[in-house]
Amino acid sequence: MVGVSLKNRPARKPALPQLPTAAEQGYADIDAGGWISLMAPAGTPPARIARLNAALHAAMAEPAFADWVRANGSELLPSSPEACARHVERELARWARLVAAAGVRLE
Repeated sequence: MVGVSLKNRPARKPALPQLPTAAEQGYADIDAGGWISLMAPAGTPPARIARLNAALHAAMAEPAFADWVRANGSELLPSSPEACARHVERELARWARLVAAAGVRLE
């Protein structure tokens, strides 16, 4: 895992300003925003992960890119590879519980 994520922020999207957020519709407890993390194949040498992580953090610091991400309704969340892996593990466990509780099955 490389420590970089983009997460949707819980605000109206600039492209759809008329679309209310879940909280505005009475569902303040919903936290179902999307996120994106960059992943590398298992066994990628730690030095390469560190180099890629540094390059991504540098790109995220570029004002034009950061402005574009924010303008499209997301926020940049630079992190370490370890923190990114923990986030993904928590999200997988969380959604697995929700899917199981809802009785969702593949057909």
